[in-house]
Amino acid sequence: MEYNWTLTLADGTTIKNIGMNGSMFTSPVPVDEEVFKNNLSPFKAENTKGDKIEYDFARLGYVYQQGDEWWIPIEQIMKYDIRIDKLEADVSMLMLLVGGNL
Repeated sequence: MEYNWTLTLADGTTIKNIGMNGSMFTSPVPVDEEVFKNNLSPFKAENTKGDKIEYDFARLGYVYQQGDEWWIPIEQIMKYDIRIDKLEADVSMLMLLVGGNL
């Protein structure tokens, strides 16, 4: 596995020596999930060959260890998904306000 990717988070933090296996990023060392919290919009990744991945909105899945690697699932969030999430939150808040009696 080549660890030739660099991840750039929204606040400018860079994480170097990251690999890619299919569509999943991998790391030979444990990764602190807290660094990703509220820090993936926008998200950029670039390898030493010039390949790039850029997401306006992204979220982190469950980071897990498999063998000698830590797998870092970062997925793009589409604007449609953001609208659905907001709508669901709004409906939940409305349900709380009216006591669940709609």
